[in-house]
Amino acid sequence: ALLAVVAISGAATAAGAPDSVCPDNSYCCPFAGSCMTPTNTSCLNKPDGFCSTAVPGTDCCPLTKLCVKPGATCVSPCAGDKSYCCPDAKHCLFPDPPGVLCKTGADCKNAGDVCCPVTKLCTRIGAPCTPPMTWADV
Repeated sequence: ALLAVVAISGAATAAGAPDSVCPDNSYCCPFAGSCMTPTNTSCLNKPDGFCSTAVPGTDCCPLTKLCVKPGATCVSPCAGDKSYCCPDAKHCLFPDPPGVLCKTGADCKNAGDVCCPVTKLCTRIGAPCTPPMTWADV
């Protein structure tokens, strides 16, 4: 029971409890299998290579349509490839629509959508999830 509490919180201890694979400001992209740190730059309807020019060191995430900085390898806990596990909301979120930035939920046009605090995208809420974990001492 204690391990489950530690795993949900994402806290690491010297005893080797699980630690989050992706930083709290990033998500695991199911397409790339990498942690992605989003920028506030949309690549929706932009030409290939736009992100690397607009924000050096970034690529366009096919799921969120945001310029993102790739990080560690990860496996998304969300089913399919149309959502990502938000480390803040602890739910699989579906960009609705991808590439359109928001500041608050009031910016979202579809009923029930929320503005994800990590990606700053309007999203539809899916199943609960725990961000990908790894063992700190492995």
